[in-house]
Amino acid sequence: MKVPYVPSYHAKWVNSVRRRANVTVHDLGRSVRGHTLSVIELSKGGTTSGGSFVASADSKPCLLIYAREHADEHDSSWAVEGFVESVLAEVDRDGASLLDRFTILAIPLMDPDGAAEGAHDSIMNAFRIGASTVETDAYARFLQQWVDDGNRLDLIVNIHNPGVAGWHAKVVAHPSDAERQQEYAHLKARLDRDCVDAGFIAAERQQPELIDAQYRMCGWASRVFGPGYVGVEVNSRSSKQHLTLDELRRLGDVIGRSCCRFLETASGRRMTEITESRLVERKRRWAFYYGRTDSDLEGRSAIDVEMGLLLNPEVDDWEGTTRFKDFERQFAQLSENSAN
Repeated sequence: MKVPYVPSYHAKWVNSVRRRANVTVHDLGRSVRGHTLSVIELSKGGTTSGGSFVASADSKPCLLIYAREHADEHDSSWAVEGFVESVLAEVDRDGASLLDRFTILAIPLMDPDGAAEGAHDSIMNAFRIGASTVETDAYARFLQQWVDDGNRLDLIVNIHNPGVAGWHAKVVAHPSDAERQQEYAHLKARLDRDCVDAGFIAAERQQPELIDAQYRMCGWASRVFGPGYVGVEVNSRSSKQHLTLDELRRLGDVIGRSCCRFLETASGRRMTEITESRLVERKRRWAFYYGRTDSDLEGRSAIDVEMGLLLNPEVDDWEGTTRFKDFERQFAQLSENSAN
């Protein structure tokens, strides 16, 4: 049996880390069933306490690691928690830490309602136009605000938990991003090597699936803001060697640190450069479609707003954008008249 990681435990744990140095807990609101939705930020010289959005004072790479996109996969939450606890313990013990070089965003339990209900998939594919939920829009608005406030977002790690397997860790997926395939190969090789070096069993000769998880948080954020993402399975009940809870937490720490170290390599810097160029393109499109018009974005889902930028046709000048907006208004008026 796997050790359960339930919403009530998660809430108590988040409150316990809220008071620690170098931690900002961003409370995003409540789920449909009343659970608090939170993102834990670990940083030095970043946002202020209390969850206010303040751009970081430096340009440290930022890693987002989250679990329980599938709400019944408990091992993944313990792994993310283990990474967070290890980084904070390092600060308490040595002063110097991973936070001298990185900013970390962590979500150990993405779908608390699904976890409470024992559901496998409640919100996973809701990062798409017209399908957002209270929960997915809260996460989307946080990431939108985070980036718009000048903070970096360089790599997203989506942690899952399989059924029966003989290994402890497996890189299962990354985008079919032709521009960054070599970088993803280097990331997988590093993750496999670091897990084995730490005494864990990595999946042998397994190539990750190339996917565009455009309706999941990692895929949506990648398309909108440019960062790479990778899906990693963790498994405490390998048929070859079961893991204790402490070992499972340590596995999460190995994965998180491995991904951070990757960002410092030539491949990691190359991935970040591509991210930055895509973020520049987002800003350009935002100025064209929203920045110089009277469009009222108040009350609209952040998912819908950002995806609208991607779905609109490319334009090279403001005159072309104005014509496109005029066409949209005319089409809406014609549709209304026909309905009447």
